[in-house]
Amino acid sequence: MAIKKTEAIVLKSIKSGETSKIVTVYSQASGVIKFIAKGSRSIKSRHWGCLEPLNYILLHYYEKPNRDLHFLSQVDIIQSFRDIRKDLNKTAFALAICEILIKTQYPAESSAILFKAVIESFSAINETKFSPINNFLGFLLRFIDLAGFHPDLQQCLNCHRTVENEAVYFDSAAGGILCGHCVLHETSILISARGLRYLNWLRKASQAEISRFQIPEDILQESEKALLAYLNFHIEGLEKLNTLDFMLRIR
Repeated sequence: MAIKKTEAIVLKSIKSGETSKIVTVYSQASGVIKFIAKGSRSIKSRHWGCLEPLNYILLHYYEKPNRDLHFLSQVDIIQSFRDIRKDLNKTAFALAICEILIKTQYPAESSAILFKAVIESFSAINETKFSPINNFLGFLLRFIDLAGFHPDLQQCLNCHRTVENEAVYFDSAAGGILCGHCVLHETSILISARGLRYLNWLRKASQAEISRFQIPEDILQESEKALLAYLNFHIEGLEKLNTLDFMLRIR
């Protein structure tokens, strides 16, 4: 078995036996990796606390060829994002990003750009003094673009008129926005003029910039509804995000 080394984000860990864990990570070098960490739940383990979800780690593992489950060799924490763990809202939106990765990414399908987007999103959620949904929506739009389903937010997809200062309809099936004269589907989601400007700004802004602004709640809600509907329509397996569903029930 070859020893491999990669940076990774811990997405999920579950108990295995009395003292071990099965851990799922999204790695910079190899996409999603699952491995068993023997004895890691023991308080005497040198890996104690290193394999909690959301941790940004440096991972050494024994790769088992043609197997889905590998073996942990060594792990060190690069960043633990402690302020995320202190806040339920921050934790929920960071875990929602983890859930998206678990449901959409596969072993050996790595993306350095996506990995960087996750790290930047977690760092921004960790640092922001405002609602973490702002950074979550920034990640969603980046993820949608990287997945190849880039929605047109500049002009009506039917009449091709540039739309700037009016309400539009975000249409998942059409792949972008439709003006009020061209709306075709009953499932199209109304987006205010301010909401459209916000989405266009969100696409261009860095996560560090996004975290510095407080966005009105109505704009955040309509943007979240539109982007989640678009994600669900175009990417299989994302009809429901359990983490966000849990947060809604708490609210």
